[in-house]
Amino acid sequence: MEVSRVGLLKKIGMVCLGYIIIGFVFAWLLLSGVITIAWDNLLMTAVYWTLYPAVIFFVMFIASGFQPILAG
Repeated sequence: MEVSRVGLLKKIGMVCLGYIIIGFVFAWLLLSGVITIAWDNLLMTAVYWTLYPAVIFFVMFIASGFQPILAG
């Protein structure tokens, strides 16, 4: 049980690390001017880029029946 729990925590940690890296890359591109967004749409764009991948991840997580992650 302990081994599978450690495996689960490692996989959750890797996913969180991936989201943090993606967030930093997007923020750097936005601040450096590579990606230009109208200021009035900035909030909706931030919500879109934050929630959309999270929703996809959770839908896939639930649809998979938790087995690939819990398999360790």
